[in-house]
Amino acid sequence: MKELTDIEYLNRVARGYGLELCRLHGDAGITGSPERSLNRTVAENTPGEKYIIEELAPDKSKQKQRLGEHQHALKDLTIPHVHPPLKNREGSVLTERDGRFFQITPYVPGVTLPRPEYVMDAWRGEAMADFLISLYRKTRGTKMVRQEEKDGRFFSIADYVQKIVRDIDRKNPEIASRVRQITASLEDRFMAVHDNVPRIFCHGDFHVMNVIWGTSGISGVIDWEFCGLRPDVYDVANMIGCIGIEDPNALGGPLVTRFLEKLTQSGLISKRGWETLAEFIIALRFAWLAEWLRNNDREMIELELVYMKLLADNQATLFR
Repeated sequence: MKELTDIEYLNRVARGYGLELCRLHGDAGITGSPERSLNRTVAENTPGEKYIIEELAPDKSKQKQRLGEHQHALKDLTIPHVHPPLKNREGSVLTERDGRFFQITPYVPGVTLPRPEYVMDAWRGEAMADFLISLYRKTRGTKMVRQEEKDGRFFSIADYVQKIVRDIDRKNPEIASRVRQITASLEDRFMAVHDNVPRIFCHGDFHVMNVIWGTSGISGVIDWEFCGLRPDVYDVANMIGCIGIEDPNALGGPLVTRFLEKLTQSGLISKRGWETLAEFIIALRFAWLAEWLRNNDREMIELELVYMKLLADNQATLFR
């Protein structure tokens, strides 16, 4: 696949958005997973504004168009820290050229997250809770949510867990018994009630690495690939689970504590959602385990299994 280094070629795309590029900076300094696109680069226009230009897989074009429209809807609702891709002169967030699909998004600078020290920053927990509170409040009853409901767009993490377990039985039998011990902790209640937790519009992959951080707050929230209707505790569980794998002691630390305090005070998460929080954290870790297995990252597979077993063994006392 041709890299994005030909500025004149990219200008033929950028002019459809009213931009004239003068400099390319490569992909260094771009926050977010590089796996979301085929190629990407930071580009600068003549006034000195920076943008991220991404080439996207053709088979993902419809999904990317839908996600871009969702982000514009969120920005129109004045939800903070949302930076949607630009629309071209035809009103589309995607531009096709020579069978290749491109998207242009404002580049939002940030500061490096201090790892692992950040897990003890209460202000980060407050900032992340404030974002979710705004997202949940402002999307309730909107046309976007009604359309998601009408289309029946609903991802079941319980079904996903069962699929991953079947795949592990077939492809990774050496860890299957350890995985079955973890799933046993979900069978008493979670599998039966998961789909009964009220659904709201969620980010879908909410964690600290999908936030562009400033020195004292959030500058942007990125990677909306999995946004849509989810159980109301979904984003909360994913965020906390990602904190705990950095440092299990941080599950009771200032960031998580302040995060949970603000969300509890908001009243936006249902009683059933809070009751199943620990199980949701465990269930969502299966998505991470699946990623480590895909990449054959033996170190992370082992770390994830140890962490998931720790969560399963202590779920009765977590956040009670």
